[in-house]
Amino acid sequence: MRLPHGFDLRALEVFCCVARERNMTAAAKQLELSQSSVSQTISQLECTLGVALLDRSVRPPALTHAGQSLKKSAEALIEHSIAALRETRESAGLGLPTLRIAMIDSFAAVVGPALVSTLQDQAKHWRVWSGLSPGHLDALYDHQVDFIVGEHTGDSRLQQHSIIREPFLLVLPLNDKGPRDNIAQIARRLPLVRYSLRSRIGQQVESYIEAAGINAPMALEFDTAPAQLAMIGEGLGWGVTTPLCALHARGELAKLQLLPLPGPALSREISLLSHCGQLDALAERTAQVARDVIHEELLPELHTRFKDLNLNFST
Repeated sequence: MRLPHGFDLRALEVFCCVARERNMTAAAKQLELSQSSVSQTISQLECTLGVALLDRSVRPPALTHAGQSLKKSAEALIEHSIAALRETRESAGLGLPTLRIAMIDSFAAVVGPALVSTLQDQAKHWRVWSGLSPGHLDALYDHQVDFIVGEHTGDSRLQQHSIIREPFLLVLPLNDKGPRDNIAQIARRLPLVRYSLRSRIGQQVESYIEAAGINAPMALEFDTAPAQLAMIGEGLGWGVTTPLCALHARGELAKLQLLPLPGPALSREISLLSHCGQLDALAERTAQVARDVIHEELLPELHTRFKDLNLNFST
């Protein structure tokens, strides 16, 4: 049986994106196509197959039984095709057309520039996402990105390349002279300035605070480390951060005290995650370059700035 005209990988990619987003406009934006082009591709694919793939009588459009069947097969086909394309280019020593990486904010701001500069020849076009991390894992599963860098639990479907484990630190305003033997003392005199609870780091800190039995009413919460630390620097409260987050807010450090976190230690592990069997060599090289940047360029600065912290980073 010969493949009919209009039944090709590009059409299947468009269909899978529409099926995932359940919205023509959102799919068109992601694919960098016009909405009319996406709609025409879906209609042509349905005409070629002789079946309806989308139930347009509901909003948002839902997959028909035939559409669900095609989506399952098409996703696997596209994944194998992408892997074949990249392996072929790698074997020939060619860079990728596009490399897509999602990174947590602090890593993107502090490590990202040197990382991209070192690996720039690996792709003609770099697309770097940054921001809060919860949606990054879904983007990797959906092949919207090739790698993600952040705090993620292990998954047998993914390859994990450890980059660094960094400790959490106590942050106080520079002029605060009160007792700080435990966080309960601090919480009694200052409000907690939270890092967004939509982030993994914010959730870790919240669990730590709750486990310590601290009652810290919700009052101040910020989506970025620089904003959080700027508020603490103005004397609006106390907080918990990490060295990389602190370096993300270098301009605020003169107004802050960064101290060992009293009580049980808390740390976060930052890793690079990729699909098993896809771009394995590049994924490991990217993780190694990140480790080198942190140890050769950032650790000296961290130890200079925070001499009394006795920071012990591990990878």
